[in-house]
Amino acid sequence: MNKQELLEKLAPHNQEHLLAFWDELSPEEQQLLAREVECIDFDLVSELIARRAEKHQADDGRPGERAEPPQELVRQSQFLDEAFVESAAAAGNELLKAGKVAAILVAGGQGSRLGFDAPKGMFPIGPVSERPLFQILCEQVLARSRQAGCAIPYLIMTSAATHEPTVEFFQQKKFFGLPEDEVFFFQQASLPAVDD
Repeated sequence: MNKQELLEKLAPHNQEHLLAFWDELSPEEQQLLAREVECIDFDLVSELIARRAEKHQADDGRPGERAEPPQELVRQSQFLDEAFVESAAAAGNELLKAGKVAAILVAGGQGSRLGFDAPKGMFPIGPVSERPLFQILCEQVLARSRQAGCAIPYLIMTSAATHEPTVEFFQQKKFFGLPEDEVFFFQQASLPAVDD
């Protein structure tokens, strides 16, 4: 989409300001912005904002008065029971051996707060070895799969910002010893930030 087509998409939703600095962007940056705008379902965003406004009115601005604390999901006392721990470990091992367990890594974050201009998982966290976080985590999955005697599928959720560099990093590092066909990358969805 060119600038005019984008403006036509944005105008019905009063979002033309998103292109305020369009002319200052490089052609590559313009393409990235255009792709982001194209992916936004502005009708859905408008509907969600309207629903939020209705709910806010119905709550009289005091939603906390109706809030209920969450149920306790994990009872700490259970973990003090040695028989329970052994039973849970045995059940987990059986599921691992049966191929019914996968590991998942949420890897959508950037390392900017660490002063690192790449995905957080690429950060050299090993105190002496300077192994990246991805390597340390992959080695743990690999060790566990060796103990179980079978491969453990590794699902790695990335973001739009981290997907390509993460996949390339894993390829460069030969998947840190994990079977390549057992490592699956997928991108998390994202929603636009909106204002009134």
